[in-house]
Amino acid sequence: MKAVLIIFLVCFSACALVSNPENSGGEIVAIPAGPWCEFRLSPDGNWLSYIGDYYPGDASDHYQRRTVFVDFNTSEVYYPLPDSEVSELLSGGLGPDGNACFSEDNRTAYLSSSGIVPRTERESNPSDLQHEEGVSFSVPGYRIERNRFRIDLTSRPLHLRRTDTMNCAEAQTPKQPSV
Repeated sequence: MKAVLIIFLVCFSACALVSNPENSGGEIVAIPAGPWCEFRLSPDGNWLSYIGDYYPGDASDHYQRRTVFVDFNTSEVYYPLPDSEVSELLSGGLGPDGNACFSEDNRTAYLSSSGIVPRTERESNPSDLQHEEGVSFSVPGYRIERNRFRIDLTSRPLHLRRTDTMNCAEAQTPKQPSV
């Protein structure tokens, strides 16, 4: 009996009614969903980074979006140019992904990426499993490859280079609330 009452309330209550927002004075705004709608501002407010279109000439199966930078002082838009090492990573689908984070002095932007790649013969040392009849076989392994990138915001044009460290102004751990 309770289930019938709950179904009746849901079907005939206001929460089951769907109305057109234009009929009630609302406005429909179409925004494409996706990571390119995300952006980040530098701590000093001079730079904006957002995820733009795909890298040009990316004929591989690894379509990757590139990060775009806007300098608010000059209103110029910059598309960082990858160096040869980063271009090779891009062709393998391991280029930067996500938004940039900015250093405390606002002179450098950092990006990162991660991807699953098969282990090479040299690094894998596959585990050889022995069957009862003496037949052995190996299990291929995979590893997660993490890459970090940096962009020097003080030189033009902007260049995307690989780096070992990230020194972002944003805290990596959440701040404890003062309760």
